[in-house]
Amino acid sequence: MKYVGMVVIIILTAGVWFVLTGRNHATTTKPTVAQTTSQNYASIAKQAQTGTAMIYDVRTQDEYAAGHFAEATNFPVQDMSAGELPAFSKDTPIYVYCRSGNRSRTAADVLKKAGFTHVTDLGGLETVKRLGGVLSTAGDTL
Repeated sequence: MKYVGMVVIIILTAGVWFVLTGRNHATTTKPTVAQTTSQNYASIAKQAQTGTAMIYDVRTQDEYAAGHFAEATNFPVQDMSAGELPAFSKDTPIYVYCRSGNRSRTAADVLKKAGFTHVTDLGGLETVKRLGGVLSTAGDTL
């Protein structure tokens, strides 16, 4: 009887362990938003020029007008959060950036939850500059 109790405890412990590790494995293998990229901004901009990717500046229209990176389209995170989403294939690569990285993280999460599968959060302006992006307004470089 003593051995039966020990066997039951061992089986229960093993079962709980398998369930818990199986759950952790399932959540870590789900696709997530890429937060960094090994690409430079020139290669990302080239993808956008050829129509194989989109770059979204998710700041407000006024912030976008004050300066943005080449090939970026203004798509404020507020609009995305309100349900406006890009009207193209959900497997199109999408790159998002903002001023500091907070709004781009939110935008990336919204896009991912909407089913877009290749979303990269470029972060804030300074991060994009480190990737080689140059801010410009109406033909002027900032």
